[in-house]
Amino acid sequence: MPGIGLLPRRRPGRPDPATAGRLPWSRTRTTIALALSSTLLVTLVPAEAWAVPGPGMSRTGMPVELPEIPTMVHVDRDTDAVSELTTGAEVPAVPYEPQAVDPWQEGTGTVDLTAAAPGVSLPVEDLPVALGVPEGGDAADLAGTWTVDLAAPEASQAAGVAGLIMKVTPPATADPAAEVALSVDYTPFADLYGPQAADRFGLMLLPDCVFDDPDGGDCATDEGGAAPLRVAPFSAPGQGAEAVVTSEVELVAADEAPTDAEDDEPVRRIVNGSVSVAALLAGQDV
Repeated sequence: MPGIGLLPRRRPGRPDPATAGRLPWSRTRTTIALALSSTLLVTLVPAEAWAVPGPGMSRTGMPVELPEIPTMVHVDRDTDAVSELTTGAEVPAVPYEPQAVDPWQEGTGTVDLTAAAPGVSLPVEDLPVALGVPEGGDAADLAGTWTVDLAAPEASQAAGVAGLIMKVTPPATADPAAEVALSVDYTPFADLYGPQAADRFGLMLLPDCVFDDPDGGDCATDEGGAAPLRVAPFSAPGQGAEAVVTSEVELVAADEAPTDAEDDEPVRRIVNGSVSVAALLAGQDV
């Protein structure tokens, strides 16, 4: 009876297609595998190497000629030669000793800018300060007598200012829209706040209380008992970014310095900048 399903039907005596030819291929594959294995085994068997001389060749008739070894010659030791690794001559380190540590002196001076030429600053008597008309400015806008009050070094220390504090008073006829050129010679106290610290000096505007009343106004102690305001570089209590005055440090020859120096230093260190007259009239110090 025919079977039911997906099994193929096969007549009696007829080879099964599924198994037909399997045995011969298996034997062939086995034979190839054994043949390969036999080949590998044969190639792995060690064998001795033989060298047979050819016609006219002899092992004893071919002597080997070696080069002559040179005779060793002994020389005396060079006592002047460097026999150890050395370094360069040691350079002693010389500690830096500040020289320009003389603080400025408290004082007051005046200068008349009525006939001042643009780009030229005039000394304010014996103070390390000079005032003038900026390049491109008009002397008529700054005509009159200007007064500079320089505070003592103790005042700067009390206010927490690393530098001098001065109060610049313009004449009543000065134009508020104009600017006045300001120069400060810090050569005598360039090292007072540390080596090369003064080379980073700059000008800034401070509330008038820093000069007139350090314990009052914006400088007064807070109600909660907080410490008085201290001034940080390039900032001022109660002031914004406009409190910073654009300035630069310059090295000039002594005979070209805008101030009257008392020492004989050949090179002067000067801070130059321009200050708005309106800011000075509003009661701000430099």
